[in-house]
Amino acid sequence: MVVLEVFTKNIKISYKSTLLSKASVLALIFGVLSLVLPFIFAYKSKGLWLKRDTFYEQPDVKFRGEYIFVATTNNYNKSVITCSNLPHFDNVLRPLDTCSVIKVRETDRNFDGKTEELDLSLQVNLPVNTHLTSFCIIIPFNYKLQVCPLEMQTAIIFQELLPFYISKYSLVANVVVTQTSPLICHRKNTNTLFNYPVIVDNGDLNNYDINTIITNFSKRNISTSLRDVYKSFSPGKTQNFVLNLNIEFPEDRIYYKPGFWQVLKWAWIHTIFLAGD
Repeated sequence: MVVLEVFTKNIKISYKSTLLSKASVLALIFGVLSLVLPFIFAYKSKGLWLKRDTFYEQPDVKFRGEYIFVATTNNYNKSVITCSNLPHFDNVLRPLDTCSVIKVRETDRNFDGKTEELDLSLQVNLPVNTHLTSFCIIIPFNYKLQVCPLEMQTAIIFQELLPFYISKYSLVANVVVTQTSPLICHRKNTNTLFNYPVIVDNGDLNNYDINTIITNFSKRNISTSLRDVYKSFSPGKTQNFVLNLNIEFPEDRIYYKPGFWQVLKWAWIHTIFLAGD
């Protein structure tokens, strides 16, 4: 037997109470809980509450006109070669400097005021029957961001072992940001926490030690490193070692800690979904 629904009527019942009655207080408490609890669930769930976000920006970089090159050789009479244009470093270690030519070129391909490419060529004069067994080059530069205002002094650091005679070494790579924690953004305040020299040029030999420089550099919350590294070399015995670097500064992904209103916006959207479920 088929049963058909022929009539439906909704009955609406309203309950009224005074402002300070128990019913009004309970209604207020449950109303507040219905708004607050979804935010608590969103925060405790960790996946819904926005803890960090990303943005993409091409940094504004400027070569500081400084560099330091340290190499070891197979020649016991001249086992270390150092080259630099830092004033105090040059005064202290001038006898070890055998670099004869250095060429630097910054290129702004799209004419937007930002450097996209840095070319550096370094020529090292070597004694007879001498070849480099390893080298390390450090190139400090200024780094700026606009979306999340940041100014810092950072560097390109590259090390390599050379097991046999090499006359020319070429490197092509991209510079990217390395972060251990998200940036804290303040649109009106520029972050200058790491806006200090990577190499302290005051004549103290300890400040020019490669291990010390790398150790201090690695402790930064935000720094730069090389990615997509491509290497090529020309073997041969020669009295000149040539190092060519081609460094690109592409658009990079930066992690940052969202502000209050951005967090509230996403939390509100998530709580609506939670309340709907």
